[in-house]
Amino acid sequence: MATATTSTFHPFQRLPLELRILIWELTVESRVVELRVAAKGPMRHLRSSTPVPAQLQTCREAREHPTTHHDTEGDPERERYVWFNYEIDILSIGKTEMGDLWPISHHIRRLRLERPLSDEFFCRFESKLLTRLRSLVEVQFVSLNGVRSGYLMAEYLEQWLAPEDVYFADPDDVDGTMINSIDLDAMINEQGVWRMLAGHGRMFFDAKLLKTPDYDGPYMVDCWRYAMLSPVSLGSRPARPRVSILGV
Repeated sequence: MATATTSTFHPFQRLPLELRILIWELTVESRVVELRVAAKGPMRHLRSSTPVPAQLQTCREAREHPTTHHDTEGDPERERYVWFNYEIDILSIGKTEMGDLWPISHHIRRLRLERPLSDEFFCRFESKLLTRLRSLVEVQFVSLNGVRSGYLMAEYLEQWLAPEDVYFADPDDVDGTMINSIDLDAMINEQGVWRMLAGHGRMFFDAKLLKTPDYDGPYMVDCWRYAMLSPVSLGSRPARPRVSILGV
């Protein structure tokens, strides 16, 4: 006689409390939590399309234990809450300005944001805000002008975040493959995006490979750091390297 299978483990409640707590502990897993800030006049309200963690909807015991891991960022007037685990969850803010999240910025450890990395507002202001997130251990950039625009970007972040913890993704493949800064720089270098001409003090940069869909001009990076200088005598001020742009 065949035995019917079921997804319900009926003797679960007869297990020792310590074992049940351990099982509930194992149900806690990392999530990507979408968070947006909706503004209506001077008021701002949190919005999230991410459902409540499944274990919180199982039973009272399940809710009592996982809530020690999940904090609620609430909107009391609207009675809306976003369940978030700062230790393991990734906070995905899309195009929401980072300044709107400043009250909780000191808690954020893993952040995902959508930005055109060559945008002046991001380069001048928001990139500096990132350096003030002291708890941050990982950042994921959904680059609206392609992952190649993240070339050498981590070098500006290395004082506070390891380059292997800086990730890039295309907006059409955000849930697919991400590439960290080290692998991205190595990939572009291997493809011959830039090359040195030793002894001439010049760098030749193929601008076509880094052009973005909304920008027809050459894409410039901080290449002074990498250009090879002509020999100079000790004590003299080194000459500023020349940069030539090819393919314009």
